[in-house]
Amino acid sequence: MQQPAFLRHASIATKLSLVAFLFLTIGSLVAGFYINRVGSTLLDQATVERLSIQNQQIVDMVESVAQVQNQTADQMAELLQDRYDDDFRLDTTQRIAVGTETAPALWSGHQLVNNDFSTVDSFTNTLAGAVVVTIFVRDGDDLVRVTTSLKKEDGLRAIGTKLDRQYPAYATLMKGEPFWGPALLFGRDYITHYHPLLDEKKQVIGAVFIGLDFTQSLADLKKRIESVKVGDTGYAFAINARAGDK
Repeated sequence: MQQPAFLRHASIATKLSLVAFLFLTIGSLVAGFYINRVGSTLLDQATVERLSIQNQQIVDMVESVAQVQNQTADQMAELLQDRYDDDFRLDTTQRIAVGTETAPALWSGHQLVNNDFSTVDSFTNTLAGAVVVTIFVRDGDDLVRVTTSLKKEDGLRAIGTKLDRQYPAYATLMKGEPFWGPALLFGRDYITHYHPLLDEKKQVIGAVFIGLDFTQSLADLKKRIESVKVGDTGYAFAINARAGDK
């Protein structure tokens, strides 16, 4: 799908902000308008029809926006990988301490990726903090963060932490496919894109993660939606269907 002109000329950070805002409007919040309080009279047919049309317009919009978001996220993952000299290579004979854990060594040419924070921090800083990035290494059936600009609730790097196997991204990545969707990471809301790293035999050896922090915008958007009055006696409310930390 061809991007609109204003998106083609916008910066990557601006694209991410716009796309994530639209995605959250439908993906995390709008599960259809519902009546919170109903008085003695029901909504008239015209109001119901208007709400139905509005909902369909939002659904149509997000389908279009999702295509743009996927393209942008793929570009972001490629830009991150371009920061490394060569293809990634997993060395299971060498284990490196990452936080309180150990994980196999991940190499890019002669560059050791484990604990190389300069590259991920530089990428995040280049985009004015609009994104956080992580590189996972496969360790058996686990995907372990071996370098990241993502911080935990205590402000420390989330180094050495593992991707939750119950989170949908895990199964998708293990099949060698990318994943896109919202997630709650260490107490903050993100729009995420996970891209698998494959070796020459097409085996999954790790993953690249791109995440846009939308915690405050999500809270503000909830308030705006919940302030919308529907009919004479009802109010819309937002439903955020998600699991816990990933």
